[in-house]
Amino acid sequence: MSDPTYVSWQYTLRSSDGHIAQHLLPKDVGWHAGNWYVNSHSIGLEHEGYAAEGAPWFSEPMYRTSARLVRYLCDKYAIPKDRAHIIGHDQVPGTTTPTIPGMHWDPGPFWDWEHYFDLIGSPLDRATLGRRVRAGDVVRILPGFVGNKQPVTGCAGAGDTCGDKDTNFVTLRVAPREDAALVNDIGLHQQGSPRRRTSATTVRAPRPASTSWWPRSTVTGPRSGTSGSRAGSATPRARRPRGRWPGAGG
Repeated sequence: MSDPTYVSWQYTLRSSDGHIAQHLLPKDVGWHAGNWYVNSHSIGLEHEGYAAEGAPWFSEPMYRTSARLVRYLCDKYAIPKDRAHIIGHDQVPGTTTPTIPGMHWDPGPFWDWEHYFDLIGSPLDRATLGRRVRAGDVVRILPGFVGNKQPVTGCAGAGDTCGDKDTNFVTLRVAPREDAALVNDIGLHQQGSPRRRTSATTVRAPRPASTSWWPRSTVTGPRSGTSGSRAGSATPRARRPRGRWPGAGG
């Protein structure tokens, strides 16, 4: 952190051994997601490493202690352990369409979400609807990580390839044909360097009991079986990082 009075988040995780440093209390607002609403409704975890490189920065010790910390926070603050509430900075929406290209893109394509949720104790292949899928439902695609090689460019510069790495995504097309057009994405062609020093996970949460909250629930789509975000009426305080270093696992 070059300016601890401006940029802040709740926890940092070290790559080599997963050691956790705490900078803010969960009730305080960290400036980490590029979206004030999300900042004020979330707990921020930053993971040491270059998102454009993935492993070995994304180490097993870091996955494990991060998952333990997230599991602890979810249990303490009644946060659902799902992909609507445990998200990457690359899922934080821009406040307006023109701001989308400047949003964070970490932890990026080389973070193993499926393994991470297995460690959290909430596997992503666990069904959420309890019934047959119908038109209009939100469908989660689990491509697998190990062996899922997808073309990625721009890791070191415009147009370069990122090497032979496992990825967490699949290419989406407008029809079930390999020659079909790609699904349009208004967030494509993002600007800025891909070598972001930290990669982040944001735990979207209602604030702790020490603040006054009136939560409401939303959903991610028509008849979705996945819970959405919670919102409230209180705005917690923004604090300078404290530099406190608890033991691994939170």
